[in-house]
Amino acid sequence: MCSFLKIISFLLGSPKNSTDPSAFGGYYKSIAVGPLVIWSVLHSLIAVFIILSNTLVIISFIKNANLRTRTNCLIASLAVADFLVGLVSVPGWLVLIYREDDQSSTWYGTVMEIWYVFEILGGVGSIFHLMALSWDRLCAIVWPLRHRSYTKTKYLVMIFMTWSLASLVSGLSVTGNRVSPQAYNMSVICLCFFLPLVLIFVAQGITLITIKRNTAKFSHNSTLKRDVRAAKTIAIMIGLFLIGWLPFFSLGLVQYVHDDFSVLPAQAIFAVKLLQYSNSLFNPILYGQKFPEFRKAYIKILCSERDYDETRRSVTSSFARTNKSRTSMSTLHTSCPPPPRSPCLLLASIRKGDQGPHVTSEDSALLRMVSGL
Repeated sequence: MCSFLKIISFLLGSPKNSTDPSAFGGYYKSIAVGPLVIWSVLHSLIAVFIILSNTLVIISFIKNANLRTRTNCLIASLAVADFLVGLVSVPGWLVLIYREDDQSSTWYGTVMEIWYVFEILGGVGSIFHLMALSWDRLCAIVWPLRHRSYTKTKYLVMIFMTWSLASLVSGLSVTGNRVSPQAYNMSVICLCFFLPLVLIFVAQGITLITIKRNTAKFSHNSTLKRDVRAAKTIAIMIGLFLIGWLPFFSLGLVQYVHDDFSVLPAQAIFAVKLLQYSNSLFNPILYGQKFPEFRKAYIKILCSERDYDETRRSVTSSFARTNKSRTSMSTLHTSCPPPPRSPCLLLASIRKGDQGPHVTSEDSALLRMVSGL
C-alpha cells in the first residue's frame, strides 16, 4: 500500500481485488468495543435521518404543484441520490465493517462490489447534480430572459444525462477495480471530482460577481430576488459538499506522505466516512431553511392536512379580527371625540384644590376664560 490512489480506493471502499486482503484483516476490530459501538450508532442515526429527510423532500415535490419548478426538479433528483446513500451506502458500510473477518468469502466480495457501485453513484451523482444546479443559477442570473425560455423538458434531459453518466462511472467500478484499479480511480478522481469542481467554481464565481455588480437591479425585481436567494443557497450546498469530502482526500494525502497505512487511525476513517455521509443530510435541512415553499410543505406533511388547514385558518382569522378591531377603534376615536368638560364643573374642581397633572393646557385656558367671566 504505497500508492495515494490505493488509499483513496480503500477510503471509498474499493473491493478487495484492488488491495491486499491480508493488509486489512482485523483493521477495524482494533478499535475498542465502546468507540466501535458509538461510531456504529452515529452512522445508523445518520442513515435514518438521511432517509426520512430526503423522503420528505421527494414527497413535498410530488404533492405540491408550486414546488414542481425547473430548478426544483434538479433538487428532487439530488434528493433521490442522497436517499440512496442512507438506504444502501451507510448500512452496507456497517455490514462490511462488522463482517470484516469474512473478506475471503465469496459473498463478502459480492456485497462489497455492489456497495462500492452505490458508493460511487452517490458521490459522482451528487457532484454532477451540483454542477447542473450551478449551470442553472448561472443562466438565471447572467441571462435571465434566456433562462425563462428554457422548457422543463430540457431539465428532464439534463437529469437523465446526469444519472446516466453517474451510473456508467459506478457500473465500470467492478471491471475497473479488477483490471486496473489505479487507472480507474485516477479517472474517477480527475474526471468526476476535480474537473466538475473547477467548472462549479467558475460558474459560481461568475454568478456571485454578477449578483454583486447588480445589487440594486436585483433588489427591485421579485423574480430576480428569488433567483439570487436560490443561487446563494446552492453556493452553501457546494461549500457543505466540500466540507464533507475534503477530509477524505486529506487522509489520502497523509498516507501518501508517510507511505504507511498504519498512520491512518481506524477512528479517523470512521470520522471521515461519517462526515461524508452527513453531507446527504445537510441538503434537506438547507432547503427548509432557505426556501419558504419547502418549509411550508414540510410543515404541511409533518402535521396532518386537517391540522394544517385549521391552524392556517385560525391564524388568518385571528389576524383579520385584530386588524378589524384596530380599524374600528381608530374609526370610533375619529368619529366620536371625547366630550368637552363643562366650565362650571372644571371651576368647581379647581376650587376644591384638585389641580393634579390630569389638567391639560386646554383645561387651563378654559379655566382662565371662565375665571374672567
